[in-house]
Amino acid sequence: MMYLLCQFFPPIPTPGRCWYPVKPMGHCFPVCGATLEFAAHEIKFADMALAIRAVEEELGTSEIIYVALERTNDDAMSMEYQVSLLPIEPHGFFDEELYKRLAHTIKVKLFELSVSHYSFSNFRLRLSRTDFTPSRVAKILGTALFCVLMLGTFLWYHWRTGTYRRFTATRTLLPNIPVLFSRKKSEDVVELLPSDPKESTLPEDPYVNPNFEEHEEENEENLASEVEEIEPHTVAVRSNDTELTLLDF
Repeated sequence: MMYLLCQFFPPIPTPGRCWYPVKPMGHCFPVCGATLEFAAHEIKFADMALAIRAVEEELGTSEIIYVALERTNDDAMSMEYQVSLLPIEPHGFFDEELYKRLAHTIKVKLFELSVSHYSFSNFRLRLSRTDFTPSRVAKILGTALFCVLMLGTFLWYHWRTGTYRRFTATRTLLPNIPVLFSRKKSEDVVELLPSDPKESTLPEDPYVNPNFEEHEEENEENLASEVEEIEPHTVAVRSNDTELTLLDF
């Protein structure tokens, strides 16, 4: 995913910034550039300075990069040297490849001054890296593209699998879902029944006769016979669905 984002929004180098800045001798703070450290034997300082100046003229970097050759300590007999490659415009674009090419060419030019195999040794190059951090606009556009791709993938998956249609149908039928209420051991139980009434079955209880038909208890007032006094010693008895019968006592 990040590879695709970088293809659509390639990072642009930030002017005046770099990765792994170097700290040449005599500098209090690290800067963007390069340093080439080495040890020289039987080679004059002036000859090395002329060789470096010839490389600058050959590559045409004298107006872009400042090159300085100096000893790493104050001892005049020291054989440790450092070539500092620093940008003339600190806030300009730092071209990593240009500094690398210049340092390699200087190294080759110094080897041409060698008197023996031990004239130069302990070469060590420290080079800053170009800062390709994406800009703020690229970050915003990349984040928006990532969110759109994720949302599109999510919607496509639900459309492909039918999850959204099932969810919509469930919400539509939710108020009409048949529910069975029962009670077991002083606990209320709610069970969902199938939407097809033919498939709905009641839970079987081994202690209940399946042929037993349960009737609601009738009100005592309906079951009891209505007794009305017609005359003293004469009682009228009327039962449900029967005619009035007079009984004399």
